[in-house]
Amino acid sequence: GKPRLLKQLILSKDARACRFAVRVLSRAGFMEILPLVLRELPDREGAVRAEMIEALRYIPDRRTIPVLLPLAKSADEATRFRALQVLADLQPRLKALPVSFFLRLVQDSSARVRRVSLEALQLYPTRRVAPLILESALDREQPEETRIRSIRALAAFPSARWVRPLTEL
Repeated sequence: GKPRLLKQLILSKDARACRFAVRVLSRAGFMEILPLVLRELPDREGAVRAEMIEALRYIPDRRTIPVLLPLAKSADEATRFRALQVLADLQPRLKALPVSFFLRLVQDSSARVRRVSLEALQLYPTRRVAPLILESALDREQPEETRIRSIRALAAFPSARWVRPLTEL
């Protein structure tokens, strides 16, 4: 009965109570909160929105993808980063996003978003992402941190073709 009482707090306008309920129930894997979180997420802001985005990591479901995709394109860097982190975590389980989604975000203005994108690309089983990751590593316009992460990402795709460009780098 206690989870049902906490579930009602998700609709609360008290940010602290809402965050508490979302955190506790999502970490417990209480899937019944998913429709509420998905409904409330677009209208919430700040710490409550951040907690709701984080909650979706613990209650994985395909229904979260259409809600997170617009947030991954948000003008707010923190929201974009959090949404992308959750999408990257869900991708190996749900396999709902194409490689091109994360490839586009490798060019994002935020270093954190670029890092998460590269880490997500490492989890794809296809080898066609490896040349694109190498291209990111060789791009001198990219920040050094992004280039280093790209080089590390190539370890997931061992090939003799990377030896020459990497040794020249």
